[in-house]
Amino acid sequence: MAPKVITFSFDVGNGPVELTVHSAAPLNDDQWHRVMAERNVKESVLQLDQTYRASRLAPAQGHTRLELFSQLYVGAAGGQRGFLGCIRALRMNGITLDLEERAKVTPGVKPGCQGHCTSFGMYCRNGGKCVERYNGYLCDCAATPYDGPFCSRDVGGFFEAGTLVKYNFMPEAVAGASRDAKTVTHQLTPHEVNLTKEEVSFSFSTSNAPAILMYVSSKTQDYLAVVLRQNGVID
Repeated sequence: MAPKVITFSFDVGNGPVELTVHSAAPLNDDQWHRVMAERNVKESVLQLDQTYRASRLAPAQGHTRLELFSQLYVGAAGGQRGFLGCIRALRMNGITLDLEERAKVTPGVKPGCQGHCTSFGMYCRNGGKCVERYNGYLCDCAATPYDGPFCSRDVGGFFEAGTLVKYNFMPEAVAGASRDAKTVTHQLTPHEVNLTKEEVSFSFSTSNAPAILMYVSSKTQDYLAVVLRQNGVID
């Protein structure tokens, strides 16, 4: 099960208190997540990524001060399974703790959180986003018109006048070349079809207008179209 839960627990003498926030997405995705945990005489608060928040009011009576005399452990405690990853911008009671300097003299902890993308991110071409992994990196090409390990493979097509590419959404359609020599048909597999929403994104360049960039219709009168008008307006 992917970890999606962060907890903040403490005991000031009134019994243990635990706050929990649940993330919609897994937290072991090698992306940065910001945690803020606070306890004062009025309430306790736990916040994750400025999106998820949990709070609890302090009891009206009882102990309010937290008296700690042990060392502060970061990354593990009491022989428990240690943290594998990077921690930065650690602040406690308004004081920034220099993890980099302490890491230089701590076996198994390396200073800095630069990661692989600092050294190899330039290999993600054409606007691809470098994403950190524990043992390397990958290039996310989702927001680009390119594909491949380094977003260098062009997945676009040049359309001559009067040509089109056709994708079949209906399962009874047959993939292959149509009778029109200027049309190529492709069958979409079930996992490529989303029946709950309609979303499309693409880039284009042209010197001719007007033009139909995309059109799809149903057996009823429903349709969806993206059109370039004569005046240069997209609608």
